[in-house]
Amino acid sequence: MAKLLLYFYRTPCDLIECPQYIVDDLDRYVRKFDKWLSTADHGLWVHTEFDDDGSGSVCFDGATFVDWLNQYVLAEDDEKAYFVDRNYQSNENDKNYPHIYF
Repeated sequence: MAKLLLYFYRTPCDLIECPQYIVDDLDRYVRKFDKWLSTADHGLWVHTEFDDDGSGSVCFDGATFVDWLNQYVLAEDDEKAYFVDRNYQSNENDKNYPHIYF
């Protein structure tokens, strides 16, 4: 298992653990997650008066990524992704952890 930091705009990050092979090919899994976010009917679409074209925006957090990993990527695996710490305040010791900026 490997630690992974999930950063979101202006909030503390989430620290998760997931199988090492996810971290080893992180860019590929982030692209797959982004594609799923933009095309799936997952209930995360938010529409406001500012959406002139009616397209909406996707609203998600670290739980969405962890749930996606477990449901779509790790469904057949014994090891699942899980939270080590929600609202984690990263520090200098964490600078070498792999990370995703959403």
